Amino acid sequence: MTLTISTGTRRRWRRAAPIVVVASAFAAGIAVAPAVLADPPVYSPVATLVSDTFSRTTASGWGVATSGQAWTSSAPGASSTSSGAGHIALAPGRNVTLAVPSVTATDTRVAVAVAATSAPTAGNGAFTSLDVRAQDGKSYRATLRLGRSGTATLHLVRRNGGGSETTLVAERALPFTVAAKQKVAFELQATGSTSVDVWARAWPVGTATPAWRAKATDSSAQRLATGSIAVRGYLSSASSALTTDVDDLVVSRLALSGPSTTPTPTASATPKPTPTPTPTVKPTPSPTATAAPGPAPTAAPSPTATPTATAAPAPAPQPSQPATSAVGSAPVGSTSYAVPAGAIFAAPLGTTGGSGTAASPYGSAQTAIDRAPTGSTIVLRAGVYHESVFVPQRKKLVIQSYPKEAVWFDGSSRVTGWVRSGSTWYVDGWNYAFDHTVSYIRGADDSSRFVDPAYPMAGYPDQVWIDGAPLAQVGSAGAVRPGTFFVDRGAKRLVIGSDPNGHAVDASTLVKGVQIQGEGTTVRGLGIRRYANHLSAFGAISAEMPNITLENLVVEDNATIGVFAWADGHTFRNITAVDNGLLGLGANTSDGSTITASVFSRNNTERFNREPSSGGIKISESDDFSVTDSLFDSNTTNGLWFDVYNLRTTIARNTFSNNGSDGLMYEISEGALIAGNHFVNNGRAGIDIIDSGSVSVWNNTLVGNGQWAVRLFQDERTWPDPAFPLQIRSIRFQNNVIAFPPGATCPLLVQDTTQTRYAKNMNLAFDTNLYHRTGPTSPANVACLANGSAAFQTYKSLAAMTAGHGYDRSSVLLEGPAVVDSAFAVTAAAKAAVRPAGVPADVAAALRVSPGWNGAIGAIGAITTVKK
Repeated sequence: MTLTISTGTRRRWRRAAPIVVVASAFAAGIAVAPAVLADPPVYSPVATLVSDTFSRTTASGWGVATSGQAWTSSAPGASSTSSGAGHIALAPGRNVTLAVPSVTATDTRVAVAVAATSAPTAGNGAFTSLDVRAQDGKSYRATLRLGRSGTATLHLVRRNGGGSETTLVAERALPFTVAAKQKVAFELQATGSTSVDVWARAWPVGTATPAWRAKATDSSAQRLATGSIAVRGYLSSASSALTTDVDDLVVSRLALSGPSTTPTPTASATPKPTPTPTPTVKPTPSPTATAAPGPAPTAAPSPTATPTATAAPAPAPQPSQPATSAVGSAPVGSTSYAVPAGAIFAAPLGTTGGSGTAASPYGSAQTAIDRAPTGSTIVLRAGVYHESVFVPQRKKLVIQSYPKEAVWFDGSSRVTGWVRSGSTWYVDGWNYAFDHTVSYIRGADDSSRFVDPAYPMAGYPDQVWIDGAPLAQVGSAGAVRPGTFFVDRGAKRLVIGSDPNGHAVDASTLVKGVQIQGEGTTVRGLGIRRYANHLSAFGAISAEMPNITLENLVVEDNATIGVFAWADGHTFRNITAVDNGLLGLGANTSDGSTITASVFSRNNTERFNREPSSGGIKISESDDFSVTDSLFDSNTTNGLWFDVYNLRTTIARNTFSNNGSDGLMYEISEGALIAGNHFVNNGRAGIDIIDSGSVSVWNNTLVGNGQWAVRLFQDERTWPDPAFPLQIRSIRFQNNVIAFPPGATCPLLVQDTTQTRYAKNMNLAFDTNLYHRTGPTSPANVACLANGSAAFQTYKSLAAMTAGHGYDRSSVLLEGPAVVDSAFAVTAAAKAAVRPAGVPADVAAALRVSPGWNGAIGAIGAITTVKK
């Protein structure tokens, strides 16, 4: 894992293989999903080894802990206790270590509260470290650094003795600031022996305890077996003297409290990483081959399109907003954002000159960012900015294009000087050797999980275009043919198979486009393209601190992820993320964020595996995240995937069409409202809900999806968090229009691979839905429902399913003519066939309908039309 410090400067960690760095749960899917690994077994405190409230006064050293153990100090004169705290007096460059050598343990957690008596104003600040398994100069160490302006960072190392150490998780920014004397809770734990899982986190005392912010697994021969604990203070030599106070120390012995098969995402290379949980392999049900009870009776044909015992249909009141709206970014060069007085100007001159005025713009975007005070608006003049730019912490900016001028951040360069060799052409001196390991963790390689053997070059971020058309990368010079290219790293040569004479050849030469760590920054009205961003670089543009707005951006043709986000409160609107190699957008731990009026199309162009992460969007570990009024079309794998620890999600008024796998996947998460969406012609399922509960599915239209219209899937994974029981339960489907795929075995599937649960006991509710199939045997089954050890009970008619499970008492199954028109709007005849339920207030708000629309005849399916 790496932390990007500034443009072109990265801290690199020395990797002693095999060390695996893990972030919180994105990679289980996104990052904060770097590569996804299975979570280690769950450990809980079972005994207190050391506790200390420091309710004593000592002038030299920390004396004896409340629990009776003696502290040792490397500098007794610089350590003392009083007023309920242990003090470490730090002079510039001073290092003070206090330890309890009499206590050794293997599976251990150390928890303290720390505070600095004054805020560092110079140098690199004050460092507090916790050590576990400390012995002979070796330990696992987490370090919390309090820097200038209240910044806080965290990193993990393994100390190898003799002064050397191996970075497990490189320093990364924490999403809070610290004032003088403010207490910060700080924890480190290490568990396991065959492999050692090392976790750390820090957060302001009085706020909610977060997930572990840094995770690493050490399986190397140098892993540490046991040892004591220690607390260390250090002050940068350029900082002014201060005292670090330590309080409420508890050292706990941990014990295995239960296995977890839930995947834990891996760590990202920047503050607050992404995980990408990787679900276990999910078998495709084959109900016909299971020992299910005898065939369910075939009921009489389902009701026709004429409802009985209902009043004549009345015209449905109109929605409170138009049925269609503009989605995606305005074309680059078409926006007209106002230029405020005092704006700072930049132009793509490739220089650091200029004065930032309209008459004398700075010669690069980065120069303007570096020289702009916080609160500034930077206006970019037309042209191509071949840059990797960084907006630092504590700098809130607006970065926008000049009115009606096209601004592109472009990671490619024009390549000339081609030499012909037989049927190929080459240029020498090609010094671009991009990282082709595939992992959210810098230096690790998860290619075996991400890369489909049929597309072995997917993980190589090199990219070449001729006249704007991409060439395909091949693995050897001998394999080069027209339309392909090869990077010969040994010879430093770029080889292409298409004649470059008279054509423009461009190739990616930069890794990162825009990295934003300035909280509250806005970037709008421009394009970001052609960056060779390997996976651990995350997006071509990344939002890494809270409350960032991205608006009217075109993000295209980047090697892996287009946009990546962590931290809370982001607003992403009118984004067009297309033709990116792995994902259009990824987000992790992004509570309260919104994506609206955006397009995610044709992503995963490199054809990475569906799992652990690919397609249009993947989001994890986010509460109150909403995705609305957006289009997910023709992504190679999933359209939209929420995976691992998402809560209170809103997915409304979107269109999911022609995606190669699922339109929407909602996995290991709780509390979603899925309302007013179209799911059209997706390769697997329209809606796929996995190990999740408390989901409301209202007024959606599902047509033409390949394998299942709807799948509710329960597998063997467990997790001891009561908020995420990993169970299909409490799911409601109402007012939906669901057309069954003609060739589907189980168009409506409820599956439990443990074969211990029954659909009738999962608290599922289906009613007032309109179902459709082309004929009584197209498909033959209506549903396959979980049935304990018998695997499935299949139903061939709606009446049989109602009799067997009580579902859909007021629903209708139509057979014959289509129930939607060519624009996938529900036909008048279909609307007249079923009396919909009155929608709850939250559904009405999600649908944006007027109150009179509630429960009217015709209030069935999605309102909006398919957006193209």
